Amino acid sequence: MTAPMLRRGPRPLPLHLSLAMTRGMAALTMPPPSAEGWSNWNSGWPISKAGRAEAERIGAALAAGRHPPEAFRAAVLRRLAREDQEMIAGIAAYRRHPWQREAAEVPVVWQEGGSRLLDFGGTGMPVLVVPSLVNRAQVLDLLPGHSMLRHLAARGCRVLLLDWGWPGEVERGFTLTDYIAGRLERALAAAPVAALGPVALVGYCMGGLLALAAALRR
Repeated sequence: MTAPMLRRGPRPLPLHLSLAMTRGMAALTMPPPSAEGWSNWNSGWPISKAGRAEAERIGAALAAGRHPPEAFRAAVLRRLAREDQEMIAGIAAYRRHPWQREAAEVPVVWQEGGSRLLDFGGTGMPVLVVPSLVNRAQVLDLLPGHSMLRHLAARGCRVLLLDWGWPGEVERGFTLTDYIAGRLERALAAAPVAALGPVALVGYCMGGLLALAAALRR
């Protein structure tokens, strides 16, 4: 029996971890709220009225000596440790979850490195869909009956998708120029795409900016 493959997510995992670390560092370096209220805290930091009232309550308690600063810092550390444990447990649960995406295979008509050009078929105006570099390309082809790309292919578009894939050794050193002036433009020049004539670029999320940059270059 083959063991299920662990998921690599949530994506982008380094960003989730770095944000958690930054939150902890900010909480430990920021002075506690003062008895006057919010004067010692960054007034530009977004916070609800309830959060502000709670901070003022803590500040008043500290000023009155009911909670020594050492006890306040220890409470912050305990809260951070508990939240970090919950986050790590959540990531582990996500990676262990047995659900597997089921979708019909899509022909690959061009490939370079970890990137693939997928042909979703259809007839009509050719469109090449450019997804984000952060989200997986399958966000546009989630499940049977829940696929924007298959929907477009069934309603008068000839749909191609540039799946950026997972970064390999080559892509680790890529800049945006490598993705736009390199991989995206070479995908547009690939024989299966060139045979379709003029192709409309459709960008999703960050892919909109990548598509716009490629269009401006052309």
